Amino acid sequence: MPIRIGAIGPADSVQRVMEVGQQYTDVDIKPFVYQATEDTGIIIERNRHLVDQWFFSGPVPYDFAVQNDFINPDEGIYATLHGSSLLGVLLTASMERQQLIPSISLDSIDESQLRSVKPGTDINHLKIHQYPGTGYVPKDKLVAFHEALYRANETTVAITCINGVYHQLQARNIPVYRVIPSELAVQLAIDYLRQRQQKLSYRKKQLVIIGFEVIYPSAIEDGFIPYKIQHSELELHHQLLQFTEKVNGSLAKIGNGKYVVYTTRGELEFYRRTHSLETFVEDIKRHSSLGVRVGIGYGHTVLEADEHVHIAFDYARQDNRHNLIIVNEDKEVSELRGSSESTLLQQRIVREKFEGLEVSATQAMRVFTLAQHHEKQTFTAQELAGWLQGTERNARRVLQALERAGFVRVVGEESGQRGRPRRVYQLEEKAFEWTVDKGDFKQRDH
Repeated sequence: MPIRIGAIGPADSVQRVMEVGQQYTDVDIKPFVYQATEDTGIIIERNRHLVDQWFFSGPVPYDFAVQNDFINPDEGIYATLHGSSLLGVLLTASMERQQLIPSISLDSIDESQLRSVKPGTDINHLKIHQYPGTGYVPKDKLVAFHEALYRANETTVAITCINGVYHQLQARNIPVYRVIPSELAVQLAIDYLRQRQQKLSYRKKQLVIIGFEVIYPSAIEDGFIPYKIQHSELELHHQLLQFTEKVNGSLAKIGNGKYVVYTTRGELEFYRRTHSLETFVEDIKRHSSLGVRVGIGYGHTVLEADEHVHIAFDYARQDNRHNLIIVNEDKEVSELRGSSESTLLQQRIVREKFEGLEVSATQAMRVFTLAQHHEKQTFTAQELAGWLQGTERNARRVLQALERAGFVRVVGEESGQRGRPRRVYQLEEKAFEWTVDKGDFKQRDH
């Protein structure tokens, strides 16, 4: 299945990414053009289910997305604005003005890139007024920075990396040039995203052990367990069995009040997209009257993952307020957190998108996410039945309803088996796109 990369930026930057991306057969680049950096959050919220990795046109939209928690740092990248790109712009400016440029104002290029181009080039004469920092800065501040220097006759031209700043300075009759990433920088960034996504794909197959430990009253922890509690544990076992089925795992009891579920990182992450482990723990207590600690252990081996589960239990026992602990393969300990605001927003939008469909919004979106989770471009009703843990007849009914609504299409038939050939379906990804009203969108506060 091709790696799905979402390119975010101004039209010309996105077009460059699309052109460079044509040379890759294992990459599907989706264009997302914005008019202002602040639109980045809206684009991500409405399309994150269509994208594996995000490609940002520069450090500013990337920093905006990370600062406001729209993505984690490992979910995106930007093409580095190398000093060579700046040199090209300076050359263009000098040729157009038919003179050496004595002074410039500059934003969004790292100081290290400036240092890297000075040796071997004749730009030491150039006086550079650089805006401090390369992260997200509101457009108006950058415009004011460049304009103030130019009006004070301290600079000859302004050089910016931000499309909105470029156009505003042009409108104010300030000589301005824009730096855009080179083709090589774009290619290197795409290569990095490909390697990262391949690594994440392998990581999804990593073993994870989820441990559940009953919190007994201290008086009976080391002694006889009353029948009443044993009956409660039967209900607990039933709840754990249902959970194990949802994560395609294997359940084992390893002692009094201790259970482990063996599954993979990918299956657990997929479960957590639509379920909350905190809610599951509360459900256990409601149905069985038993509290539990949860320890999740990742590891390069089964032994290592098992050790990390016990480390998680040790941490949980020290503080009863924190009963869901994760220990990763690097022995880093963290507390499990619940659904994010963006997840809740997406769930509401999904319901609106699929309103009036013959199948529920949950079922429709589950087909989409299951296909992406299993990295399948095409699939049959039989495969879908396995993913849904249901009957093939029900899977056919769901697919036929989605086909009538334009969410999937038949792309062929699978023969070579008894009975009628099975239809092969493919998702219509554009049908799964949705819009987010700016009124629904809230920028994260920091």
